[in-house]
Amino acid sequence: MRFEKSLRILVAIIYVAAVSHSISAVVNYLDLDLDIITPP
Repeated sequence: MRFEKSLRILVAIIYVAAVSHSISAVVNYLDLDLDIITPP
């Protein structure tokens, strides 16, 4: 039960990281200057 909860948290963290990475990749592709998104 506890393992399943931690697994869901891990999946959520990976999902958020992937979404933010794809957003920054799109911003880099469109060459937009946004102060909100700062890709590493």
